Amino acid sequence: GLFGIAFRNLCPIAILAPNGGERWVEGTIQDIRWISRGCEEPVTISLVRNGEYRRPIESSTADDGHYSWRVARSDPDSTGYAISVSSPTDVDWSDAPFTIAPSPLPCRISLLEPNASSVWREGDSPAIVWTAEDCFGDVRIEWLFDGQRRTAWTVRNN
Repeated sequence: GLFGIAFRNLCPIAILAPNGGERWVEGTIQDIRWISRGCEEPVTISLVRNGEYRRPIESSTADDGHYSWRVARSDPDSTGYAISVSSPTDVDWSDAPFTIAPSPLPCRISLLEPNASSVWREGDSPAIVWTAEDCFGDVRIEWLFDGQRRTAWTVRNN
């Protein structure tokens, strides 16, 4: 009988930037760059910190060697970041950590809801609405009652 051996198209990836030592400022647009050979499928780009995946930056993008990213930290600390670019057959990480520095711009948040006339009753599920200018990364919301913090949430500021 006949048999065949199929070779899967390997798609080696190598990250060019950031590849270690860079200092990127939160909120700026930076270019993530990589090279690959033989890739036809989209790639996934993720933020890594201290060797652990933190969040996807882009879950599916063309393998064209370039992605423009509005820099955002996943943690309050600024150091120990890396990028991973992965295909179905390979993954590469930045060779060394880079830094994401806090934005020097003042963040301005305006709370729209609740306001001074809002009344919440037990069992209600009201929306908390705000606008944010020059804010990058997550927003921490704290609920105070009689000046005492009762609970807090951290939500993504899109």
